Amino acid sequence: MSGAARVGRRRVFARHFKRATDGLEPGYATYLSFSPRGNLLIRYRDEPNLTRLDGYASESIPGPPVTGNLPQAFRIYESVTGQLWTLDPEGVQWRDGEVWQKAVVPEIRDDMRMEARRLARPIPLLPAEHGRLFVLLSDRLLKFDALTRQTYV
Repeated sequence: MSGAARVGRRRVFARHFKRATDGLEPGYATYLSFSPRGNLLIRYRDEPNLTRLDGYASESIPGPPVTGNLPQAFRIYESVTGQLWTLDPEGVQWRDGEVWQKAVVPEIRDDMRMEARRLARPIPLLPAEHGRLFVLLSDRLLKFDALTRQTYV
């Protein structure tokens, strides 16, 4: 929260930042994502957990396993059903209950390898419904089905 006050001719902003005692993980936040459910998801650079803020309380959630030497490199997305999704250098990961699942998606893997800027500008994801995800690649839109682990153009 922030508020503004006048001191002479200057406007001074007082900011209140949440801390670990408020339920947030200590450390540097790399991504903030708003979900269709109205939640704010926070991913940290050096922390394995995520934080979900719903406006009233915060919840710490175990993050996906880190692949390779990329420390918590990708944004977390939440579907309208509450399912969490993220990119992986080889495909996608999603949270199924309390466990993170992973699927190798050749189209994503190939796009990540061809596009050097993908760490700075990751592939956009759009969770559709439970177990389904849209992926916007450089040259096409894919639909991924987590149940069959197949993609459709």
